[in-house]
Order: sequence, then structure tokens, then C-alpha cells
Amino acid sequence: MAGTFQQSVNYDYGFGIAGEIVRDGPLRAHALYLNSASAANNVFGRVFTWNADNKTVRAGGSGAIVGILSNPKQHVSLGDPTNGPLAPVFALPNNVVADFVEMGKVVCWLAGSHAATQGLQLQYATADGQISIPAVAGTPDAGNVLFNATIEDYPQPLQANNLILVKITL
Repeated sequence: MAGTFQQSVNYDYGFGIAGEIVRDGPLRAHALYLNSASAANNVFGRVFTWNADNKTVRAGGSGAIVGILSNPKQHVSLGDPTNGPLAPVFALPNNVVADFVEMGKVVCWLAGSHAATQGLQLQYATADGQISIPAVAGTPDAGNVLFNATIEDYPQPLQANNLILVKITL
């Protein structure tokens, strides 16, 4: 039986999970209660803002930014109603305490269709907190808000569903 030998070696390995803090440096984070309109939006690596009660936070929104939902490995996965309790999910239910990074370097999912290069300022969707790159630098797209965060590393040729390292300083 003839076999073939490996002809190439992949060098672009995964570097983290959305919401992870992956590099040393200054870090500021807060533990707060989640209370989004839809718990499906409580996804690690998204931007959260204060609710009107100033006690809980929500995904997206146009209020004061709290930070990026982080530290996915410290939470229990509860599954989902459709696929059962052992289904892998990346969202937290409402009414739990979670960590939000307001200064640090966090791995995040990138939504949209623009190429991601180092140093670009980021925006988040007010509907669900998804992070993306504006079409015109310095001007947020409709339904988005610019915030004090840039792409720190791991640029991507296409933006949709890629991981990048975000440097946030609020």
C-alpha cells in the first residue's frame, strides 16, 4: 500500500477564544450583572453598556460603555433549550455576574466585511454589541458607535467571523 507524505505545514494556528485576555499588560475589569433584551446576545467578546437602572448591563446599547465581556473559562456552560444541556454555547444567560474588560487586550470576533489591519479604530453595533470596522475611518456606520478600541494584532484579510486581538482603553 503506497502512502503520501505530508507536503506542507500550516503556520496560522488559532491563538485564543473570544473573550480571553491573552497578553500581559495593564488590565482593568469589573464584575457586573447581565440583563440584555435577549440573552442570545450575551456573547463573549462583545461590547456592553449600562442599562437605565445603572445596576445591570446589556449587549450593545447607546449608553456609557462598560467594556467587553471576558473570561469565558470561568463560567459554566448551561447548553441551550433546543440542543440540550450539553450543547456548546458561547453566550451567558441573563441575571448572572460576568467580567467586563475596560482596559486590556481581549480576543474578539469581528463582524462585517472589511479587512482588518492593525491600528484601525473599531465600532460596535447598538443592537447586539458585535464589533466591526467602519467603512470610513473615524465615522461609525449606521446602527454603530465608535469606541476607544483598536486592532492590536492578528490582522485578517476578510473581516467576517475572524478572531482578532482588540486593545481597549475606556
